[in-house]
Amino acid sequence: MKFPDLAYINWAKSLPRVEINLARSGIEHCPASLLGLTSSDLVVSLPVRYGYAPLREAIAARYGIASARVFPMSGGTSFANWVACATVLDGLGHGAEVIVERPTYEPLIRIPQALGHRIRRLDRRFEDDYAIDLDRFASLVTTKTRLAIVTNLHNPSGARIPMSTLRAMSSMLARVKAYLLVDEVYLECVFGSRPESSVLAGPNVLVTALIGWKVAGSAGGLVALGAFCGPAAALSYSVGGLWDRMRDAPWRKAFQRAILPISVGFILSGGYVVATPHGMDWKNALIAGASAAALYATRLNPLWILAAGGALGFLLF
Repeated sequence: MKFPDLAYINWAKSLPRVEINLARSGIEHCPASLLGLTSSDLVVSLPVRYGYAPLREAIAARYGIASARVFPMSGGTSFANWVACATVLDGLGHGAEVIVERPTYEPLIRIPQALGHRIRRLDRRFEDDYAIDLDRFASLVTTKTRLAIVTNLHNPSGARIPMSTLRAMSSMLARVKAYLLVDEVYLECVFGSRPESSVLAGPNVLVTALIGWKVAGSAGGLVALGAFCGPAAALSYSVGGLWDRMRDAPWRKAFQRAILPISVGFILSGGYVVATPHGMDWKNALIAGASAAALYATRLNPLWILAAGGALGFLLF
């Protein structure tokens, strides 16, 4: 499966830095002091099974649902939208129809397109203040409809969908055993109140949202980096010391010969994934080829080659 390039995302990320950039969805960093956190509140590992239980319970209480209906994940709302679409459309072949609002956030239409399904567009018109016309929506729902996708608040207009409209949409879709996916990434921007979530509109409604966006700035980034890398680094350090102490053991040589092909395979496959995040092109091929040649022909520390590759990528992209 190959996803087409997202024209809007490529354009938005290639813009020069400006003081106010309306093409990006970023917000100001939240300082840790605002949250009243201390070092004892920060952890690098948690007992997690399908999400950290206290976090799931807190989210469930916020949205007024059972914690069993909460599925936290990393990767942001875009990844959550992918998981939701893939789950609903799994095993349906290429005959299913997906209703997607227009205008919308581009990935929301590209995901079902890449999965091979027919897209039907629900126009949200300027002259209607981007409200959803239920008659128009009803005309798009057929026995082949399996999913409808909307944003609330609407991206890009900011229009909010009334709960009565969401319930009506849920009811229409339920008659044909279809689901309604609502991207609520901006709903918490209704300041001064706690807006009712679309998930309460019906049992066939899926909601994606974003919790804890850009908290603590650079300090938060370092904590997250430590949480990702710390356990693996500690394990590598411990195993590396043991491995060095056992360098004369017969079993070590046999084990090292056995895992050599696996290690080479991991390195090559990992290098390919890193070198081709959006598919192979001449820029990625140039960086990967130059890095491989430098590793082969010199005794430079690989970290220097990695840094040079990053600098070259910055210049080329």
